[in-house]
Amino acid sequence: MIKQIKTKDVLEAMEAGDHNYTVDMEALTMPDGTKVWDKKAVRRTDTGAYLGTVGKDYMPVQPVRIYEMVNTMLNATGGEITGVVNMHRGSVFGVVLHLNTAEFLPGDAVELNFLLLAAHNGMYGILGRALSNRLFCLNQVPSSTKLFNLKHTRFVEGRLDVATKMLSYYDKEINSFKDNMKQLVDFRMNRDATKHFVNSMYPVPVKAESKRSESIRTNQMASLIHLLHNGRGVDQPGVKGTGWHAFNALTEFVNHERTTRVKEGRDEAEVRFEAIHFGSGNDLMQRGLSILLDMSTSHHEPDIVKFSY
Repeated sequence: MIKQIKTKDVLEAMEAGDHNYTVDMEALTMPDGTKVWDKKAVRRTDTGAYLGTVGKDYMPVQPVRIYEMVNTMLNATGGEITGVVNMHRGSVFGVVLHLNTAEFLPGDAVELNFLLLAAHNGMYGILGRALSNRLFCLNQVPSSTKLFNLKHTRFVEGRLDVATKMLSYYDKEINSFKDNMKQLVDFRMNRDATKHFVNSMYPVPVKAESKRSESIRTNQMASLIHLLHNGRGVDQPGVKGTGWHAFNALTEFVNHERTTRVKEGRDEAEVRFEAIHFGSGNDLMQRGLSILLDMSTSHHEPDIVKFSY
């Protein structure tokens, strides 16, 4: 799904990812010869491979345009391409760039990366997102909810130029992320604050829930508590008892412990990747980050629901 490479050469990356192709669209035809007026099929022009069915207003963006954006970002930042992405049998493709490395605590390195993703099947637009990767435990964390996400319409070419300029906002996004992480490192969490965080992540619902939902919530809560005590990097100097400690326990749960439901025919690594970066896993991490930042800003002693910790 993600092929690891290290290069500053976009042509080398295109070849490594099998992204050096063009696409075209053709009308869909029913077995009886009837044309489907509101749908089109996207195919590679070199192999004829089917990549997806899209609406009639969909306007494909060729991979070379995405790599032009990548080249612009490399020239602006001095970064390098570290991965090429293929999902949904080549219908979704992308590039991962490594742009910087930070340490919010000494010896606890975090890579600051960027993901540029596009799709030929209408599943995504053209999506740009800042990412981070804590090297100590390989926890991927979306550093921004969305830098941009452009739909494939007849206006997309013009908007790509705007999006390329928006890449300059990467520094603003990543500096905001750095400030948030430093805030978590400086936030000392006592026992009650830790309980408040866990209870906020998994509150008891107002209405009765099914046995299955209750079991899932209880198990996830137990997993988070276990990682708060035994997660990777807990014993690193300066980590334990901080908001950084709590956030890393949550991200470790999402990245490595959380169950991934995989439909038949889907690749588990793809499903997990999408959940972490765009789906329910991302939602969970963003919610946890918001709770911790609110706690660290208010510095209040929370009201604690009785809880076995």
